[in-house]
Amino acid sequence: MDDMMIPVVVPTELREAYRNRLGRVAQNVLAIVDFDMKFIFVYTGWEGSAHDARVFHHAASDPEAHFPWPPEGQYYLVDSAYPCTTGLMPPIQENVITGVIVTIRGVFMVIEPAVGDGASSSTHVDLSIEAQNNMAAIRDEIAISMWEARGGH
Repeated sequence: MDDMMIPVVVPTELREAYRNRLGRVAQNVLAIVDFDMKFIFVYTGWEGSAHDARVFHHAASDPEAHFPWPPEGQYYLVDSAYPCTTGLMPPIQENVITGVIVTIRGVFMVIEPAVGDGASSSTHVDLSIEAQNNMAAIRDEIAISMWEARGGH
């Protein structure tokens, strides 16, 4: 899961809102793909100046968006712009693991492609410290197992 900047043409009065941090006029689009690189969710319409976490929070909280939460025990691999909360697995801040997608696909098969049925079981994104700590513990547990499976010390 990640956001991407798509160049757009907007009315002059909206141009600055759509200008991203690189100075380009763009739309911030949230997309989720499975391990076959097929899109399973696309959320469009946000200004290029909107932060990825803000776009995610809105998509996950809007019942009309039908955000496809991953099934229990599965996670979306996300970058550090996203919160460490249930269903999302951002990188460890110390960047201990390199090539995590290859490792997950090739060696460590606990994490499966997170393909939902398009229905969201919740319209609330739990961003509490407790939820973030719980998800960080799950992420760290998986990372340690992966590291040990690769012969790490």
